[in-house]
Amino acid sequence: MSTIVHFDVPADDIGRQRNSIPSVGSEIRHPSREMQYNLITTTGVNTVLPGVGGGMGNRMDPSQRIMNYFGVKSIDAAMNQVKSLGGKVLHG
Repeated sequence: MSTIVHFDVPADDIGRQRNSIPSVGSEIRHPSREMQYNLITTTGVNTVLPGVGGGMGNRMDPSQRIMNYFGVKSIDAAMNQVKSLGGKVLHG
């Protein structure tokens, strides 16, 4: 099964959103004031394995939602599987 390898959280107000993310099991770093992007590091369930990393930045469009990125061995095989299961590939 494919695993989420990164997540991206769009925020209307980064300062407010930063305060709403639980600090237990996660760390939020602000690497660049110019980019207005925060890196989020989480801890795995058993605290031995690393958790999923992600980030939070300014919402660029009102319809922008949380985006999850999955690691796959072959993007072509993954897109073919999506199509075979009735899904659509919007961008090749």
